[in-house]
Parts: sequence; structure tokens; C-alpha cells
Amino acid sequence: MLDLLMRARQKGVHRLNRMEVLHNATLPQNASVKLTWAALTMPKELVTWHGQHDFSITEAGAQLYNTRFGHGSNPTPTKVADAVICLPGPEHYVN
Repeated sequence: MLDLLMRARQKGVHRLNRMEVLHNATLPQNASVKLTWAALTMPKELVTWHGQHDFSITEAGAQLYNTRFGHGSNPTPTKVADAVICLPGPEHYVN
């Protein structure tokens, strides 16, 4: 879940919607349920909820992700999140 949140943050999306994750047509239903359950059960120190459906990674969550997967540097989140959630493409960015 932290990887999804970090990829979303990298793409400029700071909040995810649990309904979007749960009802994703590209994932098997059991994977969608597991990801949604992971989001719902993450400690509040790592994930902040905004209303009933939207959530975001906290700074402590980002630090944990970087420590766990960075091995001394900032890790690059996987692109799995691109299939799980609707993230903006390159055309979204203005130079």
C-alpha cells in the first residue's frame, strides 16, 4: 500500500480513493479487496484519512517507505500503481 501511495505522490496525486481501489477492473477482485483492507488497517501514523473514502500517506509513512525500500537512497516506487489507480500521464505535466 505504501508503494501505491508513494507512486501516486510521485505523479502529483496526494490522495487515493478506497472505492477506486476496491472497484478496479484491471485487478483480480481478491487483490483489490486485500489492497483496500491494507489501506483501512494501516496505522494512523502512516496513513491519514480524509473523510470516509480518501486517504494519503503521511510524512512518517514516506520515511518508513524510504527506509524500508531505499537501502540508503530514495527508492523509486513501482509502476504497479498505474494499473491500480487512475494516475495522470505525461500530458498532465506542464513545462
